[in-house]
Amino acid sequence: MSARTLCSLLLLAGVSLSFVLIASRHPEDANEPSTEVERIDRSVDSGQDVDRSGGYETLVTGGQLYAGTVLSVTVQKAGPRRGPGGPQEEWGSLQFRVDRTVAGPDVRELTLGYWWLEDSVDSVGTDWVCNDGPWRERPRAGQHLLLQLAGDKQVADGQIRRFGSPVCHVWRGVGGDHPLVHGFADAVKFLAAKDTKTQDQLFRRLCQSPFASLRLFAFEAAFEAIDPKEDRAGSRTVYGGKYDPVRQAQLILLYLRFAFPRISEDEERWVFTLGFSQWFGSPHAQAPAYRVPEVAGALRAAFQDWYLTELGTVDRPGSDRCYWALRALDDLIGEWGSTETLALFPKGGRAALQERLRACARAQNETVQLMSQKLLEKLSRK
Repeated sequence: MSARTLCSLLLLAGVSLSFVLIASRHPEDANEPSTEVERIDRSVDSGQDVDRSGGYETLVTGGQLYAGTVLSVTVQKAGPRRGPGGPQEEWGSLQFRVDRTVAGPDVRELTLGYWWLEDSVDSVGTDWVCNDGPWRERPRAGQHLLLQLAGDKQVADGQIRRFGSPVCHVWRGVGGDHPLVHGFADAVKFLAAKDTKTQDQLFRRLCQSPFASLRLFAFEAAFEAIDPKEDRAGSRTVYGGKYDPVRQAQLILLYLRFAFPRISEDEERWVFTLGFSQWFGSPHAQAPAYRVPEVAGALRAAFQDWYLTELGTVDRPGSDRCYWALRALDDLIGEWGSTETLALFPKGGRAALQERLRACARAQNETVQLMSQKLLEKLSRK
């Protein structure tokens, strides 16, 4: 597992368009902006070296999405972090030409700050440090990017303090006419749609997208629907009305039908593994709408098939899918208890689950062995 992946897990958890750098974070004697084109990055939405974003919460809370081109970059500070031998770090600003506005006010150009840190395993060393910002690579003139900017003021202010601008996520190699941009335009239309038929058509399109980020948006819209006007500790409303479990159940079933079979890469799979179990452990999952036979049956069948498949990857070289399935099941048992968790596995699935766990208890990975043994002990005490 990469340092970037670990960092993302450990940190899991209307803004003005006058985007400026925080002066105290950067030297005053900035270099002259460079307009020399270094490279045009490939399109990124898959592979082990990327960070995906569904962007659902950002868009619901008034975030912006702009596709365009980096015109110039001013490097204001560069060098090893914490002295010689440390990972390379860079602060600066960039001029960004907006070629397409996907969401937010129409603007022609943006001035944005950035912070980048080289956080490969070799560069990090034994002193834990990671790049938890949106810039996974240094921006350079000529790059085509899709930028996601925070709309929630508190979130935007936090991004500015830490990273120099309200940018939340960066997709590299994505120009204004890229299919990923068209997909996010559908996501914006989905949030604005007033009738169920239009929503369903757009949602199916997002679920069937070849891009993991758009499938992640669909997952968040179905399983993690929110209304920004409601306090997180209070009752949720969705799209201007009260939280409707019936409607959310419809979206969940669409997701399971159209997106579920397309989840293939390891990172997307374990993200779904954690998200699926967290939803089952949430108060929303207890709503009557999710317990009617046609919904509950589909959910439990999908849950069983998914987790048995993930546990079956126990000794697959370089894969962490089994580990995250074990962790998700352990969390669910802690939330619900053994009896309720076993209920997610129909009669034949319970025996298959125990068989998978016994195989995991013989795994080459010692951590997986111990987790599996503890789960077997918890399930035997039900």
